[in-house]
Amino acid sequence: MIHLKINYEASLAIVEREVEGELLSLVAVAAAAAVAAAAAASSSSSRISRSSSKQ
Repeated sequence: MIHLKINYEASLAIVEREVEGELLSLVAVAAAAAVAAAAAASSSSSRISRSSSKQ
């Protein structure tokens, strides 16, 4: 019975690490998307202000 409990706990630890890894991956993707969106907005706003000043 002890052997089964150790295997069960080891399996839970592996699953927890995999879930944490997935969550970290999702957070990294979301952060990269936010940075890309901010860069695009900054670039777009910069272009708009340059085209307004030319007129």
